[in-house]
Amino acid sequence: MKTKLKKIMSVGLFLGLAISHAWAEDEKFEDPASSRVIYGPTALPNTHAKKFRLTTFNLGLWELDYAANSNLNIGVQTAPPFGVFMFGGKIRYNHQLAENVHLGIYANAGILGTMVSSNTVAYYGGGPMLTLGNSKKALNISVLNYGARHENDSGWAMLPGIGGSIQVSDRLKLNMEGYLITTPIGTKFIRNAGAILYGVRIFSETGSVYGDINFLAPIFDGAGDLYRFMPLGIPVLAFGFSF
Repeated sequence: MKTKLKKIMSVGLFLGLAISHAWAEDEKFEDPASSRVIYGPTALPNTHAKKFRLTTFNLGLWELDYAANSNLNIGVQTAPPFGVFMFGGKIRYNHQLAENVHLGIYANAGILGTMVSSNTVAYYGGGPMLTLGNSKKALNISVLNYGARHENDSGWAMLPGIGGSIQVSDRLKLNMEGYLITTPIGTKFIRNAGAILYGVRIFSETGSVYGDINFLAPIFDGAGDLYRFMPLGIPVLAFGFSF
């Protein structure tokens, strides 16, 4: 397990060194999905205001997002009804504190369940984000909190995260983010697991079409068995377009 994680971190270090040399300030095209790193939200302003954006993650999660202006996004989340169902809403607001310093807040909530049972689970959460940079290169820090409720049972967890993005050519961007998953026990928070996501985003000149090739590297006791079959982590593919 430790060996696999060292390999992943080595890949991240190599990419970091590579992009430090490849970075150019005159990249012409802007990332149409800079409101997120890979999945986690950023506090960056919308680069394509007054437009809808449809994104799917592994064809299992679909998000329809509308940028009302440069500071506000509203949208819905759903999943294809193949044995399960999911429907929820989301909202993101950002504000510029200074040049290349943005603060934001994100929230989403919804329900999910299975087709063979009447039981449903309500989920809800969100939190603040601080983003340093712009749509071409940025450092993102977030503290998301999520809860779930089923009948009389409920629980919640905190997901502090940090991520970064850098555009290395006109249409190519490198992204990486990491999260800890902690749950409260008494007055303390106990780290249960973690995850690193990393990958690339490719987008068109106009930003109307974009796609991500990412990998999710989970960190928990026993995760080493996963890396025997998926040494790079779990593939997370995203595809979308704006209109």
